[in-house]
Amino acid sequence: MYLTKNFFISVIPQAQWQGPDFPEHMQLVVDSRLVTEAHPFFFVALKGALCDGHDFIQDALKRGARGIIASSMAETSVSPDITFVTVPNVLEALIGVAKAWRAQMNIPIVGITGSVGKTTTKLLLGEILKDAHKRALIAQGNQNTALGISLNIWQLRKDHEVALFEMGISRKDEMKLLADIVRPTLAIITYIGHSHNAGLGSSYDIAAEKRAIFSYFTERSIGIIQGDQPELTATAYPHPIIKFGKKTTHQVQVRKVVVHSDYITCTLKIYHEKFSLQIPTTNTAFLNCMLAACAAAHTLGIDYADMVKTVQKPLVVPGRYEKKMLPHSGCLLIHDAYNASPESMKSALLAFEKVGASKKIAVLGDMLELGDESGFWHRQIGRFLKKVPSLSHLILVGTQVQGIKKTAPLGLSCILVPTWKEAVQVVQPLLEGKTAVLVKASRGMALSNLVDVLEKNH
Repeated sequence: MYLTKNFFISVIPQAQWQGPDFPEHMQLVVDSRLVTEAHPFFFVALKGALCDGHDFIQDALKRGARGIIASSMAETSVSPDITFVTVPNVLEALIGVAKAWRAQMNIPIVGITGSVGKTTTKLLLGEILKDAHKRALIAQGNQNTALGISLNIWQLRKDHEVALFEMGISRKDEMKLLADIVRPTLAIITYIGHSHNAGLGSSYDIAAEKRAIFSYFTERSIGIIQGDQPELTATAYPHPIIKFGKKTTHQVQVRKVVVHSDYITCTLKIYHEKFSLQIPTTNTAFLNCMLAACAAAHTLGIDYADMVKTVQKPLVVPGRYEKKMLPHSGCLLIHDAYNASPESMKSALLAFEKVGASKKIAVLGDMLELGDESGFWHRQIGRFLKKVPSLSHLILVGTQVQGIKKTAPLGLSCILVPTWKEAVQVVQPLLEGKTAVLVKASRGMALSNLVDVLEKNH
C-alpha cells in the first residue's frame, strides 16, 4: 500500500492532475537543490516569506524531478512522463493528505517532543528498533514542523511496523495542530528547558504546550515524561504515564552515574530489572535521551537485551556534541552548534571539562529566543564557567554573549567577535598540539560554518 493518485484526489478533489501516477518510492522535497535523477523526487513548490518555490520548478525539472506539486503551472511546460499536480493551497494539501494517509495506518506511532533531546531520542530509539529487526519509519533530520511531519507521513508504507516523528514548536497552540496530524499512540516529552521562551513563555507555559502532544490520545495511548520535573509531574493525566529520570520511584531510572575521561558508567533500571552500562560519551545529557528511548522501547515490546546492547554503542547525531578529528592538525573539534539552551550549554561545558587536552577552546555563541530572560541566562553561563577550570580560551560570538563575558572567571582569555567569520580568524592560530575545541550556539548564529571551515583547513 502506497499513496496513489486516486487517494490524493479523494482527499483533495480540487486537484488538477497531469501525467502518470505517483511512483511507489517517491520522496518529497521543498528545496530544488536536493533533487537528483538517482531517486524519484517530487518537488513541492511552496510560497514562503522570502522566496516562492514556483520560481524553482524549472531548476527542479532540470535536476531530474519526476513530479511537481504546485498551486499553479504558471508558464511551465513539462513532458508527458512528468507528474504535475496543481492544488489551491500547497501546504494545506500536503497536511490534508498526510492526515488522511495517517488515518489508514494501524501501527504504533511515536511522537517525540521536548525542549532538548528530541533528535537524539528519536535516533537512539530508531537504532534500538533496527537492532531488534523492526521496520521503522524514522522522520528525517529535523523535519518536526507541520510541513516536515507531513512530508514524512507520506513515506509511511504497509510494511512499516512503527513510525517515529519529532514534534517541535515555537509558539502557542502549535502542538495541537501537530498532534492532529500525527495522532501519536505513544508520545514522549524529553525535557522542559528554557527554549523558545519568547514565543511560549515560562517553563510551566512550555510544559503546558508540550503536553498538548497528548491531545488526541485514546484510552490505549501511553505518555512518557521526564519524571524529575514538576512542570510535567504536577498535573493529572487521563491516560497511562511512564516516568523516567533519577528518582527511585520512576519506572525507568538511571543511578550511580560516573563520568570518566571518555565514557560514562551507570546503572539502568527498567521496572525491576537492572543493567550496568558503559556509555561512550561524557555528555550526561545523553542519559536523559537514553531513558526516554528505553521507556518507549519497553512499551513497544523490545527485549531488554536489545536495548542494553544498542545504548552502549556510539551514536553520532550531527551537530549535537559531535566529535570530529581535524585531519591535518589532529585537534579535536566538538560540533554542538545545532542549537543551544541554558541547559544544553551547561551539559556541553561539563562534558568538555572531562576531555583530555593540553589546550581547550570554547567558542560560544548567542542562545536565541530566550525572551526577556536572555540577559539573565547568558550571565548565568558566564558564572557557570568556573566549573570548567581547564578552559584556556573563550571566544564569544554575537551580541547577547556579552552577558557571558561580564561574568566569566577572571583571568580566562576571552575574545568577543560579532559573527562566525571573525571567529575563524581568532580560532585558527590557536589550533596546535593537543587542542580541543567546543563550538556551541543556537543554530541562528551559523557556527556550523565555522566548523566547516576548520574541517577544511585543519
